[in-house]
Amino acid sequence: MRMSSLVATFAVAATICTTIAAAQSRIPVQAGYVAYGIGKWDTDSLGNHRVVVHVDAMQNGDLAAVRVHIPWRRRDEDPQNKNIIVLNAQTGGRITNVARIDISREFGDIAFQPTAPGDYYVYFMPFRRTNKSANYPKIVYQSPDSTADAAWLIREHLSSAELASGAWRALPVAHVAAYQAGDSLDAFTPMEIIATHRETEALLAQNANAAYLVFPENRANSIRMATDIPKRWIDAGADAPFKGVADRGEFYVFQIGVFATRQNLANVRTVFSNLRSANGSEISASRIQCFNTGGINWLGKPFTHVVAVAQGHVQPLWIGVDLSSSTPQGDYIGTVTVTPDNAPPTEVRVTLHVTSTVVPVHGDDDLSRLSRLRWLNSRLAEDNSIVPPFTPVVRRGDTVSVLGRSVIVGQTGFPSHILSRFTDGNTRIGTSAHDIITAPVAIVVDAGTSPIIWHTRKPQFVAQAPGAMEWSTVNNSTNGLLMKVHARLEFDGNIEYQVALSSTSSIPVRDIRIEVPYAADASL
Repeated sequence: MRMSSLVATFAVAATICTTIAAAQSRIPVQAGYVAYGIGKWDTDSLGNHRVVVHVDAMQNGDLAAVRVHIPWRRRDEDPQNKNIIVLNAQTGGRITNVARIDISREFGDIAFQPTAPGDYYVYFMPFRRTNKSANYPKIVYQSPDSTADAAWLIREHLSSAELASGAWRALPVAHVAAYQAGDSLDAFTPMEIIATHRETEALLAQNANAAYLVFPENRANSIRMATDIPKRWIDAGADAPFKGVADRGEFYVFQIGVFATRQNLANVRTVFSNLRSANGSEISASRIQCFNTGGINWLGKPFTHVVAVAQGHVQPLWIGVDLSSSTPQGDYIGTVTVTPDNAPPTEVRVTLHVTSTVVPVHGDDDLSRLSRLRWLNSRLAEDNSIVPPFTPVVRRGDTVSVLGRSVIVGQTGFPSHILSRFTDGNTRIGTSAHDIITAPVAIVVDAGTSPIIWHTRKPQFVAQAPGAMEWSTVNNSTNGLLMKVHARLEFDGNIEYQVALSSTSSIPVRDIRIEVPYAADASL
C-alpha cells in the first residue's frame, strides 16, 4: 500500500490487569446412547477424557485380543494424531498390546489384549506439560506410540499390512460402558458432541432448498462449535420453535444458531415481533435485542455490527428479553425473524412462559441465567470514578500507577516499561516489581528502506481523574511520516491507544505493526 496525504487510524489495546476467568459448569450428557459422567484419575499423565470399555468372559477362555468400536463424536481436530492409552481398571496396569485400526473424529476402532474379563479404561487425549507453571500450564497432546508386540499384531491379523483385509472384524467384541471426564469443568456438553457426516447430509437432504438452517437453543446449551453441528440438532430438527421459561423482572437470554448450509450469508439480522399473551398483555419488541448485531460500545456510544456467516459455519445469535417486574404471568408468543441480505428470511416462533416469581436485579445474582450479558450495553463506566478495591490512578513524572502495576510512558507515548508487583498466581500483590516487557512498545512502519527514526515530543498528560489518566504526543520522521498518539489508562489497568499515521508525500509501505516485546516469564 502507499500513504499519500492519508490518515490511517486504528486502536491498540494493551492490558496489564489481572484476568479472572469464570468457568461454566458442564452437564453430563448422552454421547450416542452411552452415559457421560465424571471419573477420578491422574489427568496430568493420562489427559482429561476416557472411555470405559467392558470385556466379557470368553466361552473358550481366549483373551488374546478383543476389538471395540467407540462412537466418541469428537470435536477436536486430527484425533488420528493423538495417542491412545489403555489401562486395566482393576489393577491400573497398562495394556501394551494395543492396535489402532481406524481413528476419526466420529469413531475409533481399536483392538487390545485384555488380561482378564472386566473393565478397561481407554484414554484418548493424553497430553504432556511443556512448562512447569501451575497457574498457566502449556500442554501438547501426545503423539501415537507403538507398544504392541509385532508377533501379537501378526497373530491377530492386526498388522498394518492386514488391516485392510478386515480379518480383525472376527475378533470378540468389547462394549463401551461409559464416557468420562476428569472433572465437571472438562466434561463435554451436549453442544460438543458432533453430528456425523452421514447425519448432517441427511439433514441437508431433508431441507434441500434451504440456503441456511436455524436452531433455537436455551441459555444452558451455549453454542460452542463453529464448523460442526451437534448431534442434538439432528435429533431436534431444523427451524423448530423455541420455548423458554422466565421470571418476572428477569433479563432472559437465549440463542438462535444459524448454520450456513449451501452459501455464504451476508448481513444477517434479526427482527422481533411483540410477544403477546392470551389475555392481551404484551412484551414490546423494543425490549428485545440481539447482542451480535449492535449495542453500546466501551465508549458508551451506539454501534451496529454486520454479521456474515461463511458456508459450512455456525453463527450463534445471542438474544436478550428485558422483562419488567410488573409483567403479568402467562405465555407470551411472538416471532424472531432471521434475515440475511442474500437469502430468504426464516421465522422462529417463540413462546416465553413468564412465571409468578419476581427476581431482583434482573437475575444477575444467578450466573446460570447469563443475564449479565446486558452489561455489555451498560453506560456505567462512562464516568471516571473507581470501583473498590481498586485504587485511584496516580502520576509521578512519566510514571502512571494503578493497583499493583505501573506504566512508564516513553517519548513516543507508548510504554517503555510495564511494572507489576503481582505474584505469579496473580492473586496477591508483592513487594518487588518486575518488568513484563524487555523493550519499549513500538509502532513499526516498514517502508522498505532504512528503519524509520521518530523525532518525538515529550508526552503531555492532558486529563486526570481518580479513575483514568490520558496523555498525547506527536512523532515525526525524516521521510514525512506523522504519528499522533493518544492513550487512556484506566484504574483497572487497561490501556486504550488511538494512533493516527499520516504522510505529506507518497511513501511505499509494506507493513505497519505493533511490537510488544513481552518478557519470557510474562508470556507463558
